[in-house]
Amino acid sequence: MHETHLERSALGSLAMIHLCDGRNSRARRILREVDAPLQASAATLTAYAGSALGTASGLLACWSADFENAAAWFGRILEAGDLPVPLGGAVRAFLAFSAAGARDPALCRRAATELEAVSPEEVQGAQWPIFRDAAHAVLAEAAGHRPRALALVARHSESADLPMIGVVLAGILRRAGDPSGAFRLLSRHRAFMGVSYVAISARISAALVHRMHGEPEVAHEYCEYALDIAEREDMRAPFCDGDLKLRLLLTEHLTRRTSHEAFIAGALTAEQSSQGLLAALSGREVEVYRLLQTSMTIQEIAEALTVSVNTVKTHQRAIHRKLGVRTRREAQQLAP
Repeated sequence: MHETHLERSALGSLAMIHLCDGRNSRARRILREVDAPLQASAATLTAYAGSALGTASGLLACWSADFENAAAWFGRILEAGDLPVPLGGAVRAFLAFSAAGARDPALCRRAATELEAVSPEEVQGAQWPIFRDAAHAVLAEAAGHRPRALALVARHSESADLPMIGVVLAGILRRAGDPSGAFRLLSRHRAFMGVSYVAISARISAALVHRMHGEPEVAHEYCEYALDIAEREDMRAPFCDGDLKLRLLLTEHLTRRTSHEAFIAGALTAEQSSQGLLAALSGREVEVYRLLQTSMTIQEIAEALTVSVNTVKTHQRAIHRKLGVRTRREAQQLAP
C-alpha cells in the first residue's frame, strides 16, 4: 500500500517483540530490511514507529556489548521527545543499563537524571517501580555502591513476571559473588526459561555455582550450553559484565574443547575495552586491579597470576598512580 509510516511501525513493533522474546537474530533480520534506523533523523524518532525501530537498534547493540552505541541510540530517542509513556520509561531504563555497561561516569549521571522522569507508580499496567529500581541498582553498582545496589535487588527478588529485569537483578547478585542467589532469583522466572537471555543467565550462574563447589566438568558443560545460545543470538553482554569469576571461567573454558573460541575471545576483549576509568591501565594492570578488589592478599594475587610479590606491588603502584589514588581502598571505590 506504500504506507511507509505504517510499515515502519509494524516492523519496529515486530522487532521489539522478537527482542523481548530473546530472538535477536530475527530482530536483526527485520532491521536490515529497514534503512531508517541507521539514518534516523530527529523527526523520524519523534514518531512511535521511528522510536520503536531506534529502541530495537539500541537493544541489539546493548546485547552485543556495544554499550556506547546503545546509549547513543537511547539518548537520541529521548532527545527527540514526545515518546509514549510505556516506551519512554523503557528507553530510560535501557539507557541506564547501557551506561552502566559502558562504565562511563558521564553517561551514568545522565541516565540517573533521565530516570527521574520514570513514574514511581504502576502506569498503564507497566511496573515502573521495578524498572526504576533495577536501573538505579546497576548505576549504583557502576559507581561502586554495591550495598545500595543489593538493597534495591532485595526489594524485587520475588518478582517473576519481568524476565529481562530479572536477568539484570540476577547479574548484580552474581557479580557480588552470589551466583547461588542469582540462580534462585532466575528460577522464579521458570516460565521464561526458554527465552534466550534468561537461559544464558541461568546457565552462567549454575556454571559458577558448580565451579565454586569444585565441579569443573559440570561447570564447563553449563558454560558451553550458555555459549551455544549466546553465539546464535549474538548476546555477548552477559559474558563481559565485569564479573571476575566469570572471566576466569571463560579463560579456563578456552583451554577445553569448545566450539566458541572466537566468541569467547571477543567477549573478553569487549570487556577489557569497556573499562571506562580503567582504560588507562594495561591489560595486566586491569587483571591485578580486579584481584585487588577482592579480599585476596598480595601473596595470593601473586600466586594466582604466577608472578612474584614484588611484581604485583609494582603493578599496584602503577595502578594507584594512573588512577590518582593513594590506597587500595580508594582504588576499590573508583569502579565496579
